[in-house]
Amino acid sequence: ISHDIPAAFRVGQQIAMLYRGRIIAKGTPEELKAIDNPYVQQFIQGSPEGPIDITEY
Repeated sequence: ISHDIPAAFRVGQQIAMLYRGRIIAKGTPEELKAIDNPYVQQFIQGSPEGPIDITEY
């Protein structure tokens, strides 16, 4: 489990992303970078803008 995306992508062969207790994406780092899911992309990019309300956390 990690919030350090660059490190996870360096060492992980398969990665899963959890959101609200559910797996919303899984795959290789390359697959996750290419996935068309705004939640995944916001998290990977570390953006404050997007569907994830960062004020909740």
